[in-house]
Amino acid sequence: MRIAQVVPAGAHPYSGVPAVIVQLSAHLARRGHHVEVWLLRPWNEEELAVHAAALHDAGVLLLSPTVTWRRRLATLADRDVDVAHLHSVFTPPNALLARRLRVPYVVSPHGGYAPASLARNARRKAVYGYLLERPMLRRAALRVALTEVEARDLGAFGAGEPVAVI
Repeated sequence: MRIAQVVPAGAHPYSGVPAVIVQLSAHLARRGHHVEVWLLRPWNEEELAVHAAALHDAGVLLLSPTVTWRRRLATLADRDVDVAHLHSVFTPPNALLARRLRVPYVVSPHGGYAPASLARNARRKAVYGYLLERPMLRRAALRVALTEVEARDLGAFGAGEPVAVI
């Protein structure tokens, strides 16, 4: 299977999200899948130092098109993959990329729908959720939760089915 793992644009290099993406990508590649990691924002030297070696050692292709932001989304959306895996939520680049994709996509919220997370900037997230986030989630082929609690948070947010707990 040809899988694209999408690194959200605002992820800090030492946060759990890039670490999960790198480890998941390396594991899938070692199991025989063709895996690409798509950067919605180019990594700086520190990020490359932290993550690039693990991807390279597993044979994972790291893609960071050096074009304008809007063209980057189009370039990535045109890649020949079977499925794209969007990580994190409330990120406009993810929602815009999801609209452009011609393949099924998966969404992993990484805690973004937890009540404590939704309480921060609640009004802005409510509007954004109504206009962009819920439509993106409803079009997803699958929603992935790391725990049963996160699966319930997905349901409470209105994400729809199916939800897989891994």
